[in-house]
Amino acid sequence: NLSKKYQPKKNSREEDEYKYTSCRAFLMTLNELNDYAGQHEVMAEDLTTHIICELTRYIQELKAERKSHFHDGHRAQQHIENSWKQLESSKRRFERDCKEADRAQQYFDKIDADINVTKADVEKVSYRLT
Repeated sequence: NLSKKYQPKKNSREEDEYKYTSCRAFLMTLNELNDYAGQHEVMAEDLTTHIICELTRYIQELKAERKSHFHDGHRAQQHIENSWKQLESSKRRFERDCKEADRAQQYFDKIDADINVTKADVEKVSYRLT
């Protein structure tokens, strides 16, 4: 401890010197600083034991929460990718069905315009289209 280094040694010659006001003031200040240092040390130990425990627990909670959010984000990203694939598949199927409907409509128009086809045949093709 630094204050103990400056404490006077016990001998009779120096004890006479410490009767003076400046020496006494120095010793009183030195003792007061020693008390403050002791209090600071106790407070530091107390805060360290209480705060570090709380902070460690809080850090563990934050790590777990971060991990959970990371997994949620990964799942959401996979869901988005699957949705895009499904959208592309639906788009291709829709385009294929549209082309098929256009071909059927053209076939119906061709059959309807043909004078050699009977009315019953035109009705049959029309019924298949709907």
